This record gives sequence, structure tokens and C-alpha cells, in this order.
Amino acid sequence: MILVNSQLNAVVPPGKRHQVIPCGIDLEKFNVLDRRACRACLGIPLDAKVVFSPGRPWLDYKRFPLAQATFDVIRRGVPEAVLVTGGAARYDQMPLYFNASDVALQTSFSEASPAVVKEALACEA
Repeated sequence: MILVNSQLNAVVPPGKRHQVIPCGIDLEKFNVLDRRACRACLGIPLDAKVVFSPGRPWLDYKRFPLAQATFDVIRRGVPEAVLVTGGAARYDQMPLYFNASDVALQTSFSEASPAVVKEALACEA
């Protein structure tokens, strides 16, 4: 049995084998960085409103069409908005993308934790 925090030990029957494996994120990596510097590094316009969809658009369960539809609604009110996807980004670059964005979209049908939401929150995206 796998538990996500040690407080759940109280509900484990005596003698039942279990392990605590937290659903955490690396706060050394995912933290607040300078937005303008991140945008400059990634080649994202400094004055745009940036909508970030961190998933791989080609994976059906990431539901990129929903992210695109959401972005289309945003563009009606904010024409200078740009949609950036993290599909081809290396994992070590993800903090830059979160910090470069004004908002992050989570549209996946299924996620394990979802770590991407926690990473976005850590970067204040």
C-alpha cells in the first residue's frame, strides 16, 4: 500500500505493509523567477498575455483541443494573448515556461497527482 502522507498511517490496518511516497514537487526548481527574464530567454514577447498549456498537444488525453478552445475565448477579449505549449520543452525548462506565463491551463483527462498544478502554483502562474 502506498500513502501520500504520514498522517494516513493511522488508517492502515496493523501489520499491513505500506510506504509513504509524497506527491511533492521540487521547490528548489519550481519557484518564482523574473517573468521578463524568463520570457526573454524563451523568446516570448515581453508585453503579451501568455497562456501556457504544459501538456504535449499530440497526446489525446492531454485534451489540447480544450486548451485551444479556451485560448480562443481568451483571444476575443485579449487580442494580444499568445498560447505557448510545453510539449517539446525539456523538464528542466518548465520553470521558465511557468514563470513566463500569466496563466497555466490544465486540461488533461487524467493526471497522477497532478504535479503540473503544483508546479504552476509554486511559480505563481
